[in-house]
Amino acid sequence: MATPPRKPVNIPARVAQALLAEIANDLLTIEERLHAVRDGLPRSPHAEAMFEGHRTLDLPTILLSLVECAQADQIRPAIKALQEAARLTDQS
Repeated sequence: MATPPRKPVNIPARVAQALLAEIANDLLTIEERLHAVRDGLPRSPHAEAMFEGHRTLDLPTILLSLVECAQADQIRPAIKALQEAARLTDQS
């Protein structure tokens, strides 16, 4: 069953900025949780050989790499962009 389209809601820019700041804080919490997962994964003594293609990647090393990439490429830039949006003024 298809979801009906949402009716547009007009919210003041300041309210939107407050919501964006809140979402940025939610993402900070998620980033902390990802950090905890990353720190909890075992480090393979063969990680360098795996990344050089000399050994097959094991699951913990794959997960570690995926978490690190998500943090660096997606989560942290999103947090920064949302925080900046929340601080914008009409003079920006």
